[in-house]
Amino acid sequence: MGFSETESDSRHSIGRTYVLTRTALFTALVTLGRLGFAFLPNVQPMTVLIVCITLYYGWKTGLAVSVLSVLLSNIYLGMGPWTLAQIIAFSVLVGLTNLLRNRHHQMPLAVLQLFTGVLGMLYGLIISVVQAPFFGWNILVPYYLSGLFFDIMHAGGNIVFLAILYPLTMNLFCRMEAKRTFISSRGKKGEKMNKKTNIIISGLLAALAVVVLIWFVNANDGSLLPTGNSKEISVIIRNQSEEMVDDVIETDENNNLLDIMIEHYDMEITEEGFVETIEGVEQDAANNLFWVFEVNEEMVPLGAGEFIPEDGDSIVWELTEF
Repeated sequence: MGFSETESDSRHSIGRTYVLTRTALFTALVTLGRLGFAFLPNVQPMTVLIVCITLYYGWKTGLAVSVLSVLLSNIYLGMGPWTLAQIIAFSVLVGLTNLLRNRHHQMPLAVLQLFTGVLGMLYGLIISVVQAPFFGWNILVPYYLSGLFFDIMHAGGNIVFLAILYPLTMNLFCRMEAKRTFISSRGKKGEKMNKKTNIIISGLLAALAVVVLIWFVNANDGSLLPTGNSKEISVIIRNQSEEMVDDVIETDENNNLLDIMIEHYDMEITEEGFVETIEGVEQDAANNLFWVFEVNEEMVPLGAGEFIPEDGDSIVWELTEF
């Protein structure tokens, strides 16, 4: 028995609404996962959640969720050239994950854990390669090696999160699709049930939004806007071994490092947001001399425009030969 044109259009509309709602729900979940673990460098459930979504729903849903999650979370974490690199990196990860879509359920959990660990290492490599044209191919290797520890943390976090989230998400997705199939088979009664389901999902989305809002407010000491509280950081600038500047700077707690440097020093920045000159001293690509910074004597896997110093941090900028 076939469906009338009206019934067919109605079912198509219901299916499209369901896909959009599902994508919005997954995007909110992944974004919350990334922001909620932002205090741990590179250890977050975002990659594993995208892997699970891709394994069950395919690359289109996985890609949509990953791109939207990167854009939404970077509104808070900071936009820059790294945003494009992150989108490209997650696109590659989604493509590789999609290759396992039809056989992941036959694979041991340990193999899937190893796979997500490799994805964590690959993610860091892709980020470095995509950004290389902006800061120079000749420092690709040292740039990648400087962030290798954080890539290992990303891989380790993926291994742990997959053991927890994979069985939970697969069971949840299966239940969601079983209920959707049941609703679709009930005709007009199914449409009423679908409306109820959409109300429930909308409520969940609203609840997630409230959780994100509460988290954001708490992160800003009870304000919806940056609080404007000040912080003190020390800044040392060296031209190789020669010390040029040794200052203590008081600045707004929400300012990123690049904004702080531009405010207090003579800086020249490329269109891509990379530091080219500090206090009249220019990097020299021909001699492999580049401006790099350390925080508390450690390299960080973030650009100056993305990194937000904390009160008491010691920042050292040095024209370094690679």
